[in-house]
Amino acid sequence: MASETGSTWKELRALAARAAASSSSSVLVVAPPGTPALELARAIHALSPRAAAPFVHVDARREQGAAPSEALAAAGSGTLLVESVERCDDASQAAFARALLAPHAARVIATLPAPPERLRTPLRADLLYRLNGLALSIPPLRERPQEALELALAVLAKELPRARLGASARAHVLAHDWPGNERELELLVARAALVCDSDSLEAHHLLAATRREEPAGPALTVEARSLRAVEELLIRRVLAEQGGNRSRAARVLGLHRATLHAKLRAYGIDLPPA
Repeated sequence: MASETGSTWKELRALAARAAASSSSSVLVVAPPGTPALELARAIHALSPRAAAPFVHVDARREQGAAPSEALAAAGSGTLLVESVERCDDASQAAFARALLAPHAARVIATLPAPPERLRTPLRADLLYRLNGLALSIPPLRERPQEALELALAVLAKELPRARLGASARAHVLAHDWPGNERELELLVARAALVCDSDSLEAHHLLAATRREEPAGPALTVEARSLRAVEELLIRRVLAEQGGNRSRAARVLGLHRATLHAKLRAYGIDLPPA
């Protein structure tokens, strides 16, 4: 059953991308945080007659004051992706809705983290109406256990080619609910690969990586945990490449040595005195 779920999702994603690419109507994608919305949007663009034109990406979560109506012109006859469009303030949403009503050449893809009726921050009705030409939905990773396993295998092959994914790790990947979806799984397996001391990555490696990822302070968002994990992963890799030499690692990272020491303490990275 798990295998059928994963295969069905892949087939649906391919069919949805082709169907969306064959039309010029806007696309509204419901994509929980951490799912590959950007990957889907790029597939739609690449499969469309617009593939040679610009692909413009606006992430309203990170770009405060983002104005999608201005990006619409930059996209020309290509594709404009606006992630988490509900994060745009009301004035930006109103301007975007007006811009979509006027003649324009770009194909617009917008993403929401949940169905419109379940959003914490509401989306203007006029903007929703103009975006909702073709509706697609990316299921959370917990509903695609076989894809979770395939992704774990792919990440491990990239990060630690000598190791296989052991039976206990496979069971853990299939059973976990992955609230952070693909992003959480990719980071966790990459972190576990760093602590794996055998030719088989097992569940205890994943659990050890999970424990180290827990922040010492207040609970953080999925995005913030991911940023913290990426920084730690980079520091660990550079230290390994430099044979544990903190001074050389600090130079490679562009950090003052004292700043690197502070980060080592924060992440619980123990090294012999240097």
